[in-house]
Amino acid sequence: MPQISGSGSCSRTAAEISCSCESRGNPSPSMEWRVSGLRVTNSTDRVIREEQLGNTGLRSSLTMRHSQGDTATLLCLSTNALGTSSLQLCVPSPQQQSPGLHLQPLVYVIIAALICLNVLTVGFCLHKNKRLSRRLKGGRDGDTYASLQLANISPEYDVLQVKNKHQKDTVTAQEEADDYQNTGDGN
Repeated sequence: MPQISGSGSCSRTAAEISCSCESRGNPSPSMEWRVSGLRVTNSTDRVIREEQLGNTGLRSSLTMRHSQGDTATLLCLSTNALGTSSLQLCVPSPQQQSPGLHLQPLVYVIIAALICLNVLTVGFCLHKNKRLSRRLKGGRDGDTYASLQLANISPEYDVLQVKNKHQKDTVTAQEEADDYQNTGDGN
């Protein structure tokens, strides 16, 4: 009796459904496909290809256009002189197909847009920072600074010449300080 490999599979694209099935047996098996219980034959809408796998194996593949109806399951039959084996294959619905294949370009567009936005933001911040730096630097250059330079620094007590209307003598600051200390409280 032939043995069908459990690795049979079906896939769906926008235009067609493709399925494959492998079987081994001694004597070498023959294979056929069934859709809704009816045998599938080669036509313009359905193509069956078979590939011999050594002396005891056979791989069969079926490609159908979607116009064949929304077929959810296909049957792969393997037959030889000792018996028949079958494997039911499920055709994925359009929603079960990997959405990554269709969303992948959108993801790339979003990533590119985010990178451009980041570059523009960094450029804008650098431009603003440069303008602010120039403005601050320009403000410093425009400020006026004044400095006082003393050529001769006088000692702690200097001579003050004070002329009173009533006095004609010169009084020194030292003498006034001495007088202040001698009186005790400055009176």
